[in-house]
Amino acid sequence: MNNNITNSIAQLFFNTSFFAFLFLIIIAFNLCLFAYLYFQYRIYKKNPKKANNFKANEYEKIKLLKNQNFTESNKLIATTNELNELTSQLDNILVRIINKPLAKLVNDFLDEQIKQIVKLDKNSSDFHSESDNLPFYTKLFNDFHFGVDKLININIKNPLYNWVYSPSFLISESDFRKLNGISGINKKLLVEKLRIEDIVFTDLNKKYEVNVLTESPIKAQKTVLTVRNILMNDYVDNERIESYVQQANFFFTEHCKKIGKEILESLNIFISSSSLHRHFGFLAFRYSFGQNVLSHSLETAFLTAHLAALIELDSELSLKCGLLHDIGKSNDDNGKESHTITGAKLAEQFQLPDDIKYTIANHHNKHIDNTYCRLTQIADKLSAARIGARSDSSLLFKQLKDELKKIVDKTINNFHTTILLGQSGRRLMIWLETKNQNQLLSNEQIIEMVEKIKAEIAKNPITNHFPIKVVIRYNFEHSFNTKS
Repeated sequence: MNNNITNSIAQLFFNTSFFAFLFLIIIAFNLCLFAYLYFQYRIYKKNPKKANNFKANEYEKIKLLKNQNFTESNKLIATTNELNELTSQLDNILVRIINKPLAKLVNDFLDEQIKQIVKLDKNSSDFHSESDNLPFYTKLFNDFHFGVDKLININIKNPLYNWVYSPSFLISESDFRKLNGISGINKKLLVEKLRIEDIVFTDLNKKYEVNVLTESPIKAQKTVLTVRNILMNDYVDNERIESYVQQANFFFTEHCKKIGKEILESLNIFISSSSLHRHFGFLAFRYSFGQNVLSHSLETAFLTAHLAALIELDSELSLKCGLLHDIGKSNDDNGKESHTITGAKLAEQFQLPDDIKYTIANHHNKHIDNTYCRLTQIADKLSAARIGARSDSSLLFKQLKDELKKIVDKTINNFHTTILLGQSGRRLMIWLETKNQNQLLSNEQIIEMVEKIKAEIAKNPITNHFPIKVVIRYNFEHSFNTKS
């Protein structure tokens, strides 16, 4: 009994001693911590800088780095602003150059540089002293011979016939029967396969005048080739007509490929794509305000290359930019789509360099950020404005045709109309096509229509300068003169 009590007391004392010892350790630790904190407090009170020395050093380092970054950022911003200012100045200068009258286009420095390039001086027999006061572009083409035939020995094969707005020619009565066919079946097939508006036959007493109604010189060329094949053969049927159309298309396409390849290779541009050769060759049969597009492209190419040489840019790349800037005009079936959009699609198709793609797509835009495109823009304007490059008569003819088309559309608004203006604007042919098959016109309605057209032509200041013979065709032919 006593032993058990003794053991219990001993066990209780052991447990109590352990907890007491642990408690004393905790109190001692707290006392040491308090003493350390108090000591630190005393040091801080006496010398705060010394106490926070490490923190101060770290703060200074952070502040220094921040200042350095701020300085570098300011430098970068200043450099960016300078670059933007220089770019803006260059853009303004180029815009002023492009928008200036051509007589004030280029300063004396550029004039002197070009003289050096072509190795001419004022004492040269090729340079006329009286031309000193001529505008730059006049010297460029008249004195320095920057024309296509002077700069490089390229023989552009002439189109198969002289280009006109719509080709017309005379045929015999037997040839008329061959072309027209029974009830006009051959003519309808030709119009459908050649994708032209119409072929019109005018009876001139045992001879017939043929008018190919199309605004596309390329389609007109193909039509003339097809007609020539038909007239050279004694027998014609539907199958043979389709064969003649295919032959004309093939011959014309191969002819254009040859033109394109020969010209590109003569400029040391070797491209294996026959499709690009074809599109480039098509430009020989395209005209803009009376100026052949291929000749214009060559002139623009040479000018762009020379201007690039003056400012030490890549002349070869500049030549290609100028040469291909109007490649979109080769597409005969682009409808109302801009030639820049069509050209951009062709550039993607042919995988042309980025600078050429940009030039083709943007050479008519006001805001341009590509130097090669800017140079092409300047050269394009120089070529187009060259004396004799674009015929004023072509512009006047187009203006007259547009006005007459407006008059016809305004007067005959219930019909689909097609017009052909020939004989230098002195003969207007109007074809009426009813929108409704049941819609018929009486003689009185035709005469009323004629009087309205005559009155509108007489009071329009563009169309009333000289007599115009107007021919309206709707089941029967009715013609009148606008002036007696």
